[in-house]
Amino acid sequence: MTARVAEGCGTLATVTDALTREELARTALACPPFTLAIRLAEWVGDSRELTSTSVLRPAVAVQACQALGIALPVGKLRRAKDVFELARAWDAAVAAGLVLVTANRASAAPD
Repeated sequence: MTARVAEGCGTLATVTDALTREELARTALACPPFTLAIRLAEWVGDSRELTSTSVLRPAVAVQACQALGIALPVGKLRRAKDVFELARAWDAAVAAGLVLVTANRASAAPD
C-alpha cells in the first residue's frame, strides 16, 4: 500500500507500509495547524453554537480565538471565516473527525 502524507506540513511525500502509526502520529503532531485543530476540538468540548453554514457564531469565534491565542482582526468580527487561522483549524478539526457537527451545534469527538 502506498499513501501520500504531508511532509513538514507543507509538501506531500509518498510513503509505503514502512510508515508506522506512531510515525504518522508524530508527523501530524509536528504540524502546527493540526495541533491547533486538536486544541480547538478540546475547547469546543460538549457543545458550541454554530451558524447555518456550520461554523462558529461570531461571538463564539471570538471566545475561541481568545482561548487559543489567535489574533483577532480589528473591529467587530462578522464571520468566523474572516479569521484565517481559526478557519483553517476549524476545517482541519472537522475533516479529521475531531469536531462533530450536527445541525447548529458542534461537539468534540469522543476519545
